[in-house]
Order: sequence, then structure tokens, then C-alpha cells
Amino acid sequence: MRDFADTADPLASLEFAQKCGNEELLGTSFRALVGTDAMAAWDWLDQNPSLATKTFGSRAGAMESLIQAMTPSQMKDLERIAALTPPGELKRQIETKLFTHLVTTDPRQVQVENDEPR
Repeated sequence: MRDFADTADPLASLEFAQKCGNEELLGTSFRALVGTDAMAAWDWLDQNPSLATKTFGSRAGAMESLIQAMTPSQMKDLERIAALTPPGELKRQIETKLFTHLVTTDPRQVQVENDEPR
């Protein structure tokens, strides 16, 4: 039997993979969930810390997977995640992705932000 993630309902696919203990399907389903609802993926990581660690090697690895899988159309969600993330390496990675996106989409805004006094 071939495993696949149900991209129409990635949460159901995650639950199924969890019941079966299929780590590959968990990872695939998680990435599908990030693509459809990044905040639900964030919540899933919060609600399943040990499973996320087992699937991605560490909590940081799970969060990195979430951040890397987010697309430019999900930057508002990434901003919300940044606001919820404590200072540290993960927050730096999130801010770097947001800044890179801003440089690509609105270089004038980057200049304005850099010119503002701190």
C-alpha cells in the first residue's frame, strides 16, 4: 500500500498517520497542512510536542519545517507566529524570512524602515 497525504483534509491525514504510527505520512501531512493553514500547523505542533519531536528530530526541527514550508502568500501568518515566538534562534529565522520577503516584494518599505530612528 502506498502512503499519501490527503491534501484536501491534512488534519484528518495527520490523525490517521498518528494512529498508524507512520512518520513519513506525518511529515507529508504536516507539510500539506502548512500549505493550507499555517496557524493550524502551528497549533498542531503545540498540541503534539512529543510527536513533532519524534517526526522531525526536535521541536526546533519541526518549527524549521513549518517556516520553510510557508509560502509568500502566508507571510501574515508568519508575522503572527513571529509575535508568538520567544526571542532566540527560531525567532531570528522567522524574522529573516519575513525580511527577505519584504526585500523581494517592497524594497522601498525596507528603506523606509531602515531610515527610521531607533
